[in-house]
Amino acid sequence: MRVAFIGLGVMGKSMSMHLIKAGHELFLYSRRDSSATDAVAAGGKWCNTIKQAVSNAEVVITMVGFPKDVEEVYLSPGGIVESATPGTLLIDMTTTKPSLAVAINEAALHKGIKFLDAPVSGGDVGARNAALSIMVGGDQATFEQARPIFEKLGKTIVLQGPCGSGQHTKMCNQIAIASGMIGVMESLVYARNAGLNPETVLSSISTGAAASWSLANYTPRVLAGNFAPGFFVEHFIKDMDIALEEAHRMGLELPGLALARKMYEDVVKLGGAKLGTQSLFIALEPPYKTRDKLCALANSDSAQWASYVTNAKNSTPPYYHQELLSSALAACISARASACLEHVRIILRAGLDAHTIDPYTVLRAAESDPAALRELLTAGAPLTAVVPVLAQLPGPIASIVSEFSSH
Repeated sequence: MRVAFIGLGVMGKSMSMHLIKAGHELFLYSRRDSSATDAVAAGGKWCNTIKQAVSNAEVVITMVGFPKDVEEVYLSPGGIVESATPGTLLIDMTTTKPSLAVAINEAALHKGIKFLDAPVSGGDVGARNAALSIMVGGDQATFEQARPIFEKLGKTIVLQGPCGSGQHTKMCNQIAIASGMIGVMESLVYARNAGLNPETVLSSISTGAAASWSLANYTPRVLAGNFAPGFFVEHFIKDMDIALEEAHRMGLELPGLALARKMYEDVVKLGGAKLGTQSLFIALEPPYKTRDKLCALANSDSAQWASYVTNAKNSTPPYYHQELLSSALAACISARASACLEHVRIILRAGLDAHTIDPYTVLRAAESDPAALRELLTAGAPLTAVVPVLAQLPGPIASIVSEFSSH
């Protein structure tokens, strides 16, 4: 079958590959031609425009980002509806507004074109494994025509009702996930702060009443420090906005969804729009809270401080890791702890790039513990900016400075 596939992001890339492997002839279009590299290598044909991809296709599948993108690819001049020939089957697998699905269906019918809205759930894992849940809106005959395509992409394939019903069902899915993700990440934060091993906690609760897809799939990613997107935060916020808009139209209040929406906005404010939805963790325990906790623990509980630092890589996105370790170093030095040298060694072992240490921290280390200063300088801490000050300090500091200045 000749299939045009438009949108080759995290989900679309895997989905298009399944169709190629099933023997379909694929015509590919995406905003970035680089995203089609694997599919083209597998036998797909790259097209420079939507019209080129659609004009000879029997089926057109879209998996794009936002409602405005769906509206543009379907309804704009040179778009899918204008370019497709009568009898073509159009399938939008993006999560978008139910009202937009209805509008596209009406425009398609005027040209003798069939349309289904068929959003999916299962994330990047479901897309890779062809195990997606596919929620379909449309008529029964068109659904049956599309079933062989759907069966190459998913395991649970259900016709929910007329056009728009697939999108409404996806909103139910996202509402359930949104509040559920709060519970999953709160349980992880609680486990860490209670001094438990989150991995052993997961082994217990993931097989009991708390079991869920999100718990089983996202918690291990957080524990591994993996905040890469299977589904972008910004796309999840888009879905929640659609659900809240539809709920308002129906006169419903959904406080759990509203809270999740607010918390994910906090993730965006921390720079996480392009992270995966598991990064909700950093809204519950953001870097500034962790830094404050490290400062307090450096003065009160050396063992728990060390545990936090050692596990820092597994509790923050990569780009916060160095910031957190730098804060840990400043905290232990400011505390003038008796075990300052050992604290410094723990931080360096946890992965702190010593070259990024600021001169003020080097000065404070010298005042706190000459042995800690030597450890930092050995690891590569910058010295040039503070030589004039350190050289005037009494005792062993001056000799340490002289030693490293001659390197």
